[in-house]
Amino acid sequence: MTREIVENGLTFSCISDLEVSRAQTLLEKEPGTIAWLTETLKEGDVFFDVGANIGTFTLYAARIVGPEGRVYAFEPHPANATALARNIIANNFQDRVQIVTAPLHSNCGTREFLWADSRSGSTGSQLGHCNTEAGPVFNPELTQICEAVTLDYLVESGLLRWPKAVKIDVDGNELAILHGGKRLLATCAVSVESHPKDRKRLLDFMKALGQDHLSCNLTMSNTKRVQEQGANADYLIQNFIFG
Repeated sequence: MTREIVENGLTFSCISDLEVSRAQTLLEKEPGTIAWLTETLKEGDVFFDVGANIGTFTLYAARIVGPEGRVYAFEPHPANATALARNIIANNFQDRVQIVTAPLHSNCGTREFLWADSRSGSTGSQLGHCNTEAGPVFNPELTQICEAVTLDYLVESGLLRWPKAVKIDVDGNELAILHGGKRLLATCAVSVESHPKDRKRLLDFMKALGQDHLSCNLTMSNTKRVQEQGANADYLIQNFIFG
């Protein structure tokens, strides 16, 4: 049964509780990412949403860039990509959003995409391995053979327009994607989710590209952990902003 959720003027056509939860926390889950999109994007811009899931940030960005802009929503998980498509259509954003279901990696080639969860709105699926973002191994519900591509290939081949901003949040494969987009990522605003174990490599990589580390922000749940439990933000997953 489909449930329509309207949040901040955007419509989400949901078929699972996970989808509903994502829609209802559009502005609250990652306020730092919302602020970055609002400050960075303008009408006519191009945005890459890598790890789009059901499209919360895709839709938010699509409204900003307007019909002359373009949002490329990268989502290899079939159930999530289907939900993403429903939401694009529900908002009549077909004129400005294109879905990319090919997974991104450091180089092009055939790989296994391993489903951590088959539900739409789920996270944690991985390309080429079964390690979670924090390290432990999961048992995949399903294995899918995919043709992985790189960011540099997609833009340099002319398949995609060159972006002004790129958001990367893929639950652990961020560094591989960065290595496949060196030339692209040296030129635009970038937001990357980073686990503490990957932090130094991320900062060193972006510095080598000539990108300045501007700021970082926490999700809503991790902000509460810092404020209410005294957790150290350095040991939590954060979104790092470069430009």
